[in-house]
Amino acid sequence: MNYSKEEIHYMLEDCYFFHEDLTKALMDAFSYLPRETVDRIINGVFFMVFSGSSLHFSKNIINGRNVVAFDEKDLAEENKRVITVLYEAAHYICGHDNTLLAPEEISGQRLKEAWDKVREWLPDEFGKDIEVAEKKAEAGKRSS
Repeated sequence: MNYSKEEIHYMLEDCYFFHEDLTKALMDAFSYLPRETVDRIINGVFFMVFSGSSLHFSKNIINGRNVVAFDEKDLAEENKRVITVLYEAAHYICGHDNTLLAPEEISGQRLKEAWDKVREWLPDEFGKDIEVAEKKAEAGKRSS
């Protein structure tokens, strides 16, 4: 059984820097996951939105958790934000460290594992949107 969006909202208190679109994104995305997966993510990851503002977080706020920072534009559309949140959470669940710093062959394997996890978590109706997001991410990776 999954948590309701309302239950998730109350659980988010100390795992993210408040941002209205991020709140919606986390509630929407986590409502597709099993409870034990949500618990693991919330206890291990601190979420924030990066929109050009400089911020400082003390170690007390992050509490040794991984940090996931989202670009504000990735949270605007409902399906896109669900996919984006779950894709980044999948890296955590799969035990990946910073994929950007990994050799290309390992990085590619980690990206595939994360996308596979997103497909596992989401219903088939997200298939086309996942495919588009994956292709866009791959194109961005090649251009950087």
